[in-house]
Amino acid sequence: MLTPIFIVIDSRAKEPIVPPELFRIRNFTVAIAAVLVTAIAFFGAIVFLPRWFQFVQEVSPTESGLYLLPLTFGVIISSVGSGIIVSRTGRYKWLLVGSLVLLGAGLFLSTQLTATTEMPVLWVWMFVSGLGVGPTLSVFTIVVQASVPFSRLGVATGNLTFFRQVGASVGLALVGTVFADSFSERLTPELVRSGVPERMATMVEDFTTSGGGDLTQVSNVSLSDQLSQVPQLEGFVDQLVAGIYGAFSLAIADTFWIGLVVTLAALALVTIGLQDKPIRHLGEDEATDGEVVPPALA
Repeated sequence: MLTPIFIVIDSRAKEPIVPPELFRIRNFTVAIAAVLVTAIAFFGAIVFLPRWFQFVQEVSPTESGLYLLPLTFGVIISSVGSGIIVSRTGRYKWLLVGSLVLLGAGLFLSTQLTATTEMPVLWVWMFVSGLGVGPTLSVFTIVVQASVPFSRLGVATGNLTFFRQVGASVGLALVGTVFADSFSERLTPELVRSGVPERMATMVEDFTTSGGGDLTQVSNVSLSDQLSQVPQLEGFVDQLVAGIYGAFSLAIADTFWIGLVVTLAALALVTIGLQDKPIRHLGEDEATDGEVVPPALA
């Protein structure tokens, strides 16, 4: 809602946070747009994984963090490796295309998440996603710095980080909404599929949606122990747990579809719009410090 106001004020500022003239540079614009949607894909998609580890796998917060290591390793390996490749070849477009294909593949695999998914299988999916994310964290910085005038390196790089943070915020809000809606829709069918009488399943859903309680709240007490304390649920605790875990897992799987769609959008942007430009090395372009930004897309 406040975005138009920000654009008007920023465009009239003496030193704007987001200089409008930079968006006349084709590679800068493509990089910013791709970083924005990639951040939505990555940060939005992984936000619920630690919660899935804690809730469905019933591990501690510390262990859930350790379970993310395959994703982290993938990011580190591909981020460092892509930097080496770009520095040696001077090319980055098809490296970014390949990384986005890997990210899309990892997110697509993650859409198959269920309550019974084996941890080693999920770790492979996470590692593939991490390999796809790594180059987007480092190479787009090279793209921007190779595209803008030397005098604008600082503000251009800062804008890259700014739009990545915006994408992350948008992604978190978006997947949170999708998760809540999906969990509500899937809860009753999954409870019935697990053997819970339909009337009881409907009561559980009504209890949740009416604000009576959060069945997915992570706590020190397991879900089965919490349900065992309710006399009306006696005899159906195991079925209730299976149904809730199933709905929770499928709702998280649904959030990965958002990441996949926006990753495909980033892939299209990079494939169609990005151009390989010579990489700026240390000591180059100081003489162009007063260079004027081109009036049209390069």
